[in-house]
Amino acid sequence: MGLYRSFVSQENEARPGFADRLRHLALEILKTEGDMLYVRQAICALAVVGTEEDIPIIEGLDVQGNMELAVDVKTCIYELKHR
Repeated sequence: MGLYRSFVSQENEARPGFADRLRHLALEILKTEGDMLYVRQAICALAVVGTEEDIPIIEGLDVQGNMELAVDVKTCIYELKHR
């Protein structure tokens, strides 16, 4: 997670507003995308750039039968609550 956080920080310095755009894109993916690869990447992004406002959306994801997604969701929520 540290490497991803560093990458986002560098990109945000080079391109102000990058983190906000990444957050909005990740939230849109969670609302519309069915491909688990994209959903998991969006959750990873939100763990870095998301806010506590995003937690209900993340908690609302259907993780039944997908242990990897369930772990990603729990990790993301933990990161958002413990920054």
